[in-house]
Amino acid sequence: TSNDILSRGLELRTARVLGQVMAGCSVVHCPDTHPRFPGMPVVIFPGNVGADDGLVQVLARMTGSRG
Repeated sequence: TSNDILSRGLELRTARVLGQVMAGCSVVHCPDTHPRFPGMPVVIFPGNVGADDGLVQVLARMTGSRG
């Protein structure tokens, strides 16, 4: 689950939610003091959200391209 990725995989104890990149998809932010991924945005993308090209749309929004 998203919680496992954040707490175990990234070893985050807290996360700052920046908002939603699309309906149902939140973006959290690794703290600037994170030892491996300082300042990295993390998209929480549930499997039941968006169309078939949902990840492409999120990438386009995150990078400012027109995917």
